[in-house]
Amino acid sequence: MKSAVIIGFLLIFQGLSGQNTFQKLYHPPGNGAHCFASYQLPDDGYIFTGIVSDGSDKVYLTRTDCEGNVLWSKSYNNSSTIGNISQRAIPLLDGGFALAASIGSYGSYNILVVRTDADGNTIWQKVMQGSGDDVVNSIVEAKNGDLVIAGHTSSFGPDLGSPYTDVYIARIDPEGNYLWGKAIGTENAIDQAFDLVETTDSSLVATGRCIEQGTFYAFVMKLDQDGELEFHKAYGDTLQYSSAYGIIEASGGGFALTGSTTVMKENFQSYPDEFIIRTDALGDSIWTRTYHGTNPDHSENGSSIIEVANGYAIAVATMSYPTSGFVPNKHVVLTTDWDGNITKAKSFNSGGSHYPYITKPKDNIGILLSGFTTNYSPANFKPLIIRTNDALESGCNETDLLPLTSMEYPDFQLRNPAYVISSGGSLIDSDVSDVLIWADTMICSEILNPCNVESVWETDPSDQPVLWYNPSGGQLQSDADCTFDQLSIVDVGGREVNYIMQGREVLIPDLSEGCYIAVWMCGQRSVAARFMVIR
Repeated sequence: MKSAVIIGFLLIFQGLSGQNTFQKLYHPPGNGAHCFASYQLPDDGYIFTGIVSDGSDKVYLTRTDCEGNVLWSKSYNNSSTIGNISQRAIPLLDGGFALAASIGSYGSYNILVVRTDADGNTIWQKVMQGSGDDVVNSIVEAKNGDLVIAGHTSSFGPDLGSPYTDVYIARIDPEGNYLWGKAIGTENAIDQAFDLVETTDSSLVATGRCIEQGTFYAFVMKLDQDGELEFHKAYGDTLQYSSAYGIIEASGGGFALTGSTTVMKENFQSYPDEFIIRTDALGDSIWTRTYHGTNPDHSENGSSIIEVANGYAIAVATMSYPTSGFVPNKHVVLTTDWDGNITKAKSFNSGGSHYPYITKPKDNIGILLSGFTTNYSPANFKPLIIRTNDALESGCNETDLLPLTSMEYPDFQLRNPAYVISSGGSLIDSDVSDVLIWADTMICSEILNPCNVESVWETDPSDQPVLWYNPSGGQLQSDADCTFDQLSIVDVGGREVNYIMQGREVLIPDLSEGCYIAVWMCGQRSVAARFMVIR
C-alpha cells in the first residue's frame, strides 16, 4: 500500500527581493589556507572546507551567513597539502554538516569523517585508520540518512600494502557506525575515485581514473546501495591520458562527467583539455566534447560539474589564456547547452588561483565558485568564495574568454575494465578539534538581500504550514495560504525534481521514496519546507 508522510519544517526569510553577488577573500590565522569546496545552505548562508596552515596543517570547516561573514569555524586533525588531495563538506537534512577529509601525511593518509550540528558542535568524529594510504575525495548523504564516501585505498583490496591503490567506497550510518567498505581495482595499478553521487534509484555512481591498456582512462562505476557493482565503464584512448573529477546524474537519466584528457592532443605527455562526457543510464556515451583555451593553450582540467538553466556548467582549472602576473593558474567557468555546445566562458581573477570547485545554489540562480588564490596581498594562499548571477557576474575581476575558447569532438574508446572487489574498513573515535579565527575582505559585492532571517514558524509550531504528497495521484499540496510561486524542489543529493503546475497543486508523477526539500515564494516571503515520501 502506498502512503505519504507529512512533515512541516518551515522557515520564513523576510524581505527577499534579488540575488546577492560577491567575491570574498578569507585571511587565515597562519601561513595560508586552501579551500576545496563550498555549498549554499537553506538559510542562504554558506559552508566551505579545506586545509589551514596554523603552525601545522589542519582540516577546517567554516560556516558563514548569506553575505559570507564567518559565523563559526572549527579545525580538526592534522593533514598535509602534498599529494593533490581534496576534501568535501556537505549540509545534511537535519540542519547539520558532514565533513570528509584525508588526514596524516603523503603516502600514509587516513580518512576522517565528522558529523556536526548546525552550530558546528561535533556529534561524532571518526577515523578510518588503515595500514596503507587511504584518501577520501567525496561524501554524499543517502536518502535514508547514511553517509557514503569515495576515494582510494592501499589498506584493503588487490593492492593491499603496495604503492598502488584501488577505488574505495564505504557506507556509514547516521550514528557513525561502519556499515561496509569496498575496494575495487586491479593489482599493481592505480584506481582512484574523485567524485560520487547517489541516484534517484538509491544506487551509487562514482567517477575517477583507472589504468587500462597501460594508461589512465576516466571511468564511471555504478554500485547498488549494498555496494554490489552493477557496471564499470572506462573512456580514453591508447597512449593518451584521461581522468574524471566530477559527475552528476543528468536530467532525463544517465550521467554527465567532467575531467581532463589528452585524446585530442599528440599523446599523454601533452597539455590536457577539459571534457564533458554525457552518458546513458548504463554508462554508454551519448556525446563527448573537449574544450581548451588559446593564447596560449596549456594545461586544463574540469574539476566539477552542475546543471544550470539551459545546460551544464563546469569549473575549470587552467593555465591557458592570457595571464596577469607570474602564476598562470586561473579559475574559469564554462557553460554549455544540453548538447555540449559552449555558451559562456569566463575567468575570475586572471592568475594565481587554484582548485576551483562549482556547486549549485539552492535557488538555482547563478553559480557558487570556490578555491584559493595568491592574487591578493599578502601572497599566501587564501580561500576565495564567489557567488554570481545567471550571467556569471560577480561584480569584479572577470574576463569574457568565449572568443578564446575552442571546442572539439573527441572519439573516446569505451572499455569494460577488469577488476577485483574486496571488502574492508573500520572506524575509531577521534576528538581533535579547535576554534579557528578568520579575517576577511569583501573584494566586490552587490547585497540585495541582507541577512535578516526570522524563524517565524519555528517559534510557533501551531502556525507551521504542512506539505503532503499523494503517491496515487502524484500531487504535492500545502495548507499555506498562498500558491507555489517560483517553486524549486530538490532531493537530499541536491538534484532538482521536475514537476508540473496545475492551479494550487504541483504534479510530480512517480516520485521516488525519500526525503525532499521545497522552496517557494509565499507572497513576499521565501518558504523552505521538507517532506518525505514512503511507499
